[in-house]
Amino acid sequence: MKPKKIVIISLCLIAFMEGVLDNLSEGSGQTFRILAHFIPTFIGLALIFLWLHFDEKQINYKPSPLLNIGIAGFGLFFIPLYLYKSRRMGSRFRSIFCFFGYCLLWVGLSTLGEDVAKHIFT
Repeated sequence: MKPKKIVIISLCLIAFMEGVLDNLSEGSGQTFRILAHFIPTFIGLALIFLWLHFDEKQINYKPSPLLNIGIAGFGLFFIPLYLYKSRRMGSRFRSIFCFFGYCLLWVGLSTLGEDVAKHIFT
């Protein structure tokens, strides 16, 4: 399996686990709730940078350091910008569309994880 696909599958698992942890942290202390949100977010951000690393090698594109900072700080704007700058004219919008589709998938998997945890643990 290709490394970028492994990272995407890992991101899907993290999204599901985020929902599970969100459900498990309901009614618990503030510290656990913060950790339940921070840990999946941190792991997800690390996986996004891993995907970007593999993508840069595959398409032979090196983003500027400011673009990397933007991706870390405000990914919903800067990842589509990266995709637009790094792709050829014919595949730019398809890549951006797939990115926003993945964002919807993240929300759906997180919600599914929360519902599954609600039925299993209550």
